[in-house]
Amino acid sequence: MRKYEETGRLVKEAELINPPFPAFNYRFEGGGTAVQNGILYYILPSGAKLYRYDLERDTHLESIPFVPDYKPVMDEDISSDPFPTQIAKDLGEIMDNHYKVISMYKLSERYLLIQTSFKEGEKVQYGVHLFDMETNKIEEQYAVFGQLFSFARNNKAYRIDDRKVSDENMLNPEIVVYEFTSWGENEH
Repeated sequence: MRKYEETGRLVKEAELINPPFPAFNYRFEGGGTAVQNGILYYILPSGAKLYRYDLERDTHLESIPFVPDYKPVMDEDISSDPFPTQIAKDLGEIMDNHYKVISMYKLSERYLLIQTSFKEGEKVQYGVHLFDMETNKIEEQYAVFGQLFSFARNNKAYRIDDRKVSDENMLNPEIVVYEFTSWGENEH
């Protein structure tokens, strides 16, 4: 991790973690970062742990296990072989049998919203989890949606519903807003 000042001059450099599954995490877009009260929270696409890093003291804090019950955590990396056929085969196996972390947003001053993807039969589903930054716990309850949120902030999560068709048989996307007032209540 590198910190730069406004002019682009490098101010500080810190080593984060040596990531598990380096080939997968390099090739698969996902995971996320957020900062709250001088603590950097980050999670890799391969999931398994949410990491905390104290930016003031340049110190790793504890890592919090992230293991949803709908699919297992990855147990081996994809090939680092530069040939696309082996990578495609490995990715297909992971996509079918494990969850992946797609994104993480700072939903509020207290919660992070973590999105995963996983296959249920032939259908791709998206898990939505909340991490409580005050208790450093991932809420046990989660929701499953058919579409990803595109953004989240100020207790609201946004997604684009592009499945709605107008009278002229053309796509008529709309932005759907979910307000998180308490876990379990959502669309407004």
